[in-house]
Amino acid sequence: MKVHTMLFLKCILSPVRCSVPCSIFSKYSLSSTSNLSNVTEEKEDYRQRQQNAMAKFLLNECGLSESQVSGLCSRRAKMFETKSTHSAQQAVQFFRDSGFTENQVRKILFMHPTVLNLEVDTQLKPIIEFMKELGFTGSKLGHVLSLRPRLVSINLEQTLSPKIPALISLFGSKLNLCKALMSYPEILECKVENLKPKIDILKLSGIQDELFLDVMKLRPKLIFSNSEEVLKLKIEYVRNLGVLKGSKAFVAALFAVDSSGLDNFENKIKHMAKLGLLENEIIQIVKRAPRTFANSIDKTEKNMDFLKHTAGFKPNIVVLHPRLLYYSIENRMRPRHKVIEFLRETEPSRLPTDLARMYNLSEQNFALKFLMGNPEVTKLFEKYKGKSDDIVN
Repeated sequence: MKVHTMLFLKCILSPVRCSVPCSIFSKYSLSSTSNLSNVTEEKEDYRQRQQNAMAKFLLNECGLSESQVSGLCSRRAKMFETKSTHSAQQAVQFFRDSGFTENQVRKILFMHPTVLNLEVDTQLKPIIEFMKELGFTGSKLGHVLSLRPRLVSINLEQTLSPKIPALISLFGSKLNLCKALMSYPEILECKVENLKPKIDILKLSGIQDELFLDVMKLRPKLIFSNSEEVLKLKIEYVRNLGVLKGSKAFVAALFAVDSSGLDNFENKIKHMAKLGLLENEIIQIVKRAPRTFANSIDKTEKNMDFLKHTAGFKPNIVVLHPRLLYYSIENRMRPRHKVIEFLRETEPSRLPTDLARMYNLSEQNFALKFLMGNPEVTKLFEKYKGKSDDIVN
C-alpha cells in the first residue's frame, strides 16, 4: 500500500511519529521536518487527529480496518471533518436492524460511504422497503446491496420503480428476477429497452425457455456487459467449436468463453495443445466440461503436471475425466494418490482398473471404498488428510 494511504490512520492510532508528507491530508498532515523543535507541534496535531469523530466511529463501532479508513479518507476527505456522527450512526443501525450482517454493513460503508450522509426516514427507508416488496429481506437484501451499494442512492420514483414491471416480464417472474439480482444487481441500473436486441440474439442461437432463464439467473452479465456485436462473436465462436447448438453444453461453453474472454479462451486451448492434447481431444473437453476452461492457465498446467509426473497418467486422461483439471491438488488429488500408492504396496486387489475414477468419487464414497475395511486403516487415514470435496479453480 502506498505510504500516503496509511498516513491518516497512523497519525490517529499510533504515537509513532510519521514524517511522510501527503497533500490529500493537508489539514491533518504531520510536518516532515526532523528538527526537534517541531516535536511539540506534531504531538498537538496527533492529539487533534485522535479526536476525529468519523475515523473513530468507523474503526471502533463499525469494525473497518485501518487501511480501509485510510482509503476512505483519501477518497472522502471532507467526510472526516465532521464533529458529529449522529447521521452515520443512524444509517448503520438501520442496516443492522434490517438484518444485514456486520460484514455486509462494512462492505457498504467502504464501497459507498455516501450512505453515511443519507437520512434514514426519507432516503434509506424507502429504498429498503421497495427491495423488501420485490422479495428481498434480511441478509439476502444485505447481500444484494453490499454487491452494489450505490443502489441505495438511485432515484426510486423516477428511475427504479418504473422499470420493475418490464424486468419482471423479461425474466418471466419476480422470482427469476430476484435470483438474477442475487448475482448481478446491476440489472436494476440497466436500460430495459437496450436488452431486447441481445435477448433476440440469444434466442436465435437456440438458447430459449429454460436455458434462457439459466442465462438470466446464472450469468446475466453475459447480456448486460456485452455489446450486440461481441455477443454474436462469442456465440459464433462456440458454434465453430462444434458444441451442439441450443444444448446445456452450448450454454456452459458460452459462459466459459464469456468469463475468460475470447482471446484468453483461445490462449487456453493453445496451451492445452502444448501440454500434449490433440485438437479433437481439446474439443471433446469443451463439449463435456466447458467449466474446465474457467481455470487459469497456471492451474491447468499444474494439474496436468501432477497427473503426468506424479500420478502417472497420459495427458488424454482428461478427455474422459476432465474434472481432474480443476480439482485441488493439495486437498484432493495428492492425498488420494498417497492412498493409491499405499494400497498398491499392501492390497493391490482393492484398486480399480481405472484409477482416475478414484479422484472423482465423493468424500464419503472414497472413504467407504478405500479407507474402511483395511487392516491398516489407521495408517491409511494418516496418509489421507485431504478435504476431497474442495475444488479450486
